[in-house]
Amino acid sequence: DEAISHYEQEVQIQPHFAEAHNNLGTALLRKGRLDDALLHFEQAVAANPRLPKVHYNAAIVLVQKGRPQEAIPHLEWAVQKSPTTANQLALARAWRAAGQPEKALAVLEIILKAFNRESFSHAGKYYTIPPAVPYRGYQLKEVTLVPRPMHRPVEIWQPIVSGSARGLEFMVKHGVKGVVSAT
Repeated sequence: DEAISHYEQEVQIQPHFAEAHNNLGTALLRKGRLDDALLHFEQAVAANPRLPKVHYNAAIVLVQKGRPQEAIPHLEWAVQKSPTTANQLALARAWRAAGQPEKALAVLEIILKAFNRESFSHAGKYYTIPPAVPYRGYQLKEVTLVPRPMHRPVEIWQPIVSGSARGLEFMVKHGVKGVVSAT
């Protein structure tokens, strides 16, 4: 593939450039080469651990490889630094894959706040957003989701396959609509 060849050359020229490893990892992931992609995402994290997207990409591969426990620290860090919907949904999926649905529900609660409020904060059992750290000389009280959904309230639909009582209660509490398959 031409993109992979290009990014391999870029990595050879700049072996400590996180973006080069991230780009190569992304191209390899698109081709289904999970082990190779993970290697380059991990090298990107080592080269620049302050980039949320390289943590996200490494975590996505770890979850796909059945290693959600290893993905969770990457995603928690990414959510703290960049609380995007993609980062939060990936974290919820990782918690669910790791057998901890209560933490997945906590993440979904944050997403719902972000979707349906102009600005928001969250202080729960597992997460505090924004974190209690100084920011440009003051303490942040709330954050804003950017970009914001164009139409609100945001409708969320969830397949009901084997709904637990807790999961169904969450759906009712937050207005999540259920879909039942005809098969």
